[in-house]
Amino acid sequence: MRSLRNNTLLVLGLIISVFIVYYPVLSHGFLYQWDDYWQILNTYTYNGITPDNLNHIFSDFYMGQYSPLNQFFYTVTYELFGSLPFPFHLINLCWHIGFVLLVFVFVKKILLLCKVADQSFTMWVAFIVALLAGIHPVQTEPVAWLSASKIVLQGFFFMGGLVCYLIFLQKSQNRYYLLTLGSYLLAFLCKEQAVVFPVSLLVIDYAVGRNLKSKRVWMEKAPFFMLSLFFGLVTLLSFSQAARNTMNGAKTYSIAHRFIFMGYSLTEYITKLVLPIKLMFIYPFPIQYDEAIPLRFYIYPLSLLGLAILLWKGRQKRILIFGSLFFISQLLLMLHIIPIPRPTITADRYLYSACIGFFSIVVYYLLQWGRTLSKTGRTILAGLSVAIIVALGAYSNYYCRRWANDAILKEKLRELIEQRTTNKNEY
Repeated sequence: MRSLRNNTLLVLGLIISVFIVYYPVLSHGFLYQWDDYWQILNTYTYNGITPDNLNHIFSDFYMGQYSPLNQFFYTVTYELFGSLPFPFHLINLCWHIGFVLLVFVFVKKILLLCKVADQSFTMWVAFIVALLAGIHPVQTEPVAWLSASKIVLQGFFFMGGLVCYLIFLQKSQNRYYLLTLGSYLLAFLCKEQAVVFPVSLLVIDYAVGRNLKSKRVWMEKAPFFMLSLFFGLVTLLSFSQAARNTMNGAKTYSIAHRFIFMGYSLTEYITKLVLPIKLMFIYPFPIQYDEAIPLRFYIYPLSLLGLAILLWKGRQKRILIFGSLFFISQLLLMLHIIPIPRPTITADRYLYSACIGFFSIVVYYLLQWGRTLSKTGRTILAGLSVAIIVALGAYSNYYCRRWANDAILKEKLRELIEQRTTNKNEY
């Protein structure tokens, strides 16, 4: 009974905290000059819930993208509330809160299945990880920018699928296996990034100690990998039109460029999670495809080597391996291993689900270390932790206000262009 009461209080704490941080978005308008005019306010939205329009929503590749379920929710929202921005922002915020609650359940369940801590410790780790996944400044972009709502929606169904899979491992009931499969389908219909879902299932299998050499384990994953193959083909088809303008340019980067971009991107993503300052709406490639690689960039592949050494040395530490592999798997398509039709080298929104792996490592080992401290030490650690979390939430609250309208975005973009020009002149 006490455990149930504690869980209820923590859930309420998550809901209230996320709402307090992001309530300013409810007064935001549409960003017409930042993709909202074609992502949201398009003919699919205006044509309503008709058989013909639904057929187009789920069969068309629109502007090089395939996210029909996300578009379907835009259409339903417009049918119910018209073109007022408030309900669009409110619904997106609700999806984000739902995602945060699923993260809480997911982390708690996987830690219990890993048998690495008692229930009370596990509950607090799950709560803090979910809270960070809810209010960290890198989460502001998909919450405040409606055109990125597909990230939030995909994250919700993706995390829901992982929770269903953990229940399946606990109960071995086929209905949870089917729910996992269905959640994967829904996640992909929101955003193609969900194609890495089967990899995440294998990461979970490793974390909970399943035998990865078992035929049963791989037979369970076969339908998911078959769907991934199909979804991958769908994604390539959806990219085909956009690739004429963007992807061909990306392909002109050499293999050496892309290898350096892998290290650069990974370093940038980790840096943003540790020290989320100077967050921007767009992160241009640091060098053009026809530029020679500056000597200073050769330090970035060392991050890949450092990560490999870390994983090797900590291969017996289950949470370290789980968190690292989950983090990398979520970013797998965004590390420039293969060219992608995007004009930016990194984007905050790509950390939306990946951050769970990173936060799981940090919070778990920080609380483990806290257990070894004296009472005074634990008090100081708790105080510092609360201060950091409050600071992160306050910054997110401030940062989301920058997404209020086109004028603010245009001003910040102008500053970015001027800064980039100055940096290039310095070098």
